[in-house]
Amino acid sequence: MALVFPVAAREQLVGSAVLLAQHGSHLLFCTALHIIEDFDDIRIAVPPHQGNCALPQTYPVFQAPALAAQLVASNAFADIAIVAAEAQTGPNTPLPRIATAPAQIAVGSEIIVLGYPFAPVGSFLQTWSPGFVVALARRYVLEGVTVDELVLSIKDQPGLSGAAVIGRQDGVVHGVLRGAFSPPEVLRVGHIPIATDFSVTIATSGYYLHDLLKTAKETLAAPQSPSAARQRTESRGDLPPTLGRR
Repeated sequence: MALVFPVAAREQLVGSAVLLAQHGSHLLFCTALHIIEDFDDIRIAVPPHQGNCALPQTYPVFQAPALAAQLVASNAFADIAIVAAEAQTGPNTPLPRIATAPAQIAVGSEIIVLGYPFAPVGSFLQTWSPGFVVALARRYVLEGVTVDELVLSIKDQPGLSGAAVIGRQDGVVHGVLRGAFSPPEVLRVGHIPIATDFSVTIATSGYYLHDLLKTAKETLAAPQSPSAARQRTESRGDLPPTLGRR
């Protein structure tokens, strides 16, 4: 099972981030781009249960260690991003498998969403939310650009942006939760209103993560300016800074 952590910007929890890989001295996490793109101060919070939803969770948590992170790859059309934080995983840290095709999971398949639904109100409580893939979608962005997505049966919560969408049978990360259709509108069949769309939850297909991880690793391998290297060094310490509820 994937490890999922709260992500913060300007010391405020804003959503969820999924640990995907270790690259040299960096951990690579994926999240939703829209929750971090306007901020330079990005952090990955490390709650007492270490992102493992299977473990008992102490609450409320008023502060937790946090890793300074930097945006190293993104796809604005798909609304996903990779952030890197300098840290090491343990030898038994689980790293998830990632879907290699948009239709690797079928309509009707059971999924689990792992994330922090109440992160924006300061909660470090991670939840395990079961649901189903109710449709495979291909969103038209502009001429020649489409984005493959999963439509899910679960109700979206603000802190679930960036959460992992995992196949219950195979344990694969099939998507990164983006959010609900916004702004809410009335869904119609012809001129007949049938429902509002506030409960229609969308996830970007996980297969986009492969190219982003490649780009992230290339970015980290590229030479950095002295100022960038100094900033990265200064963000480190023997212990990560604490992130408190406000």
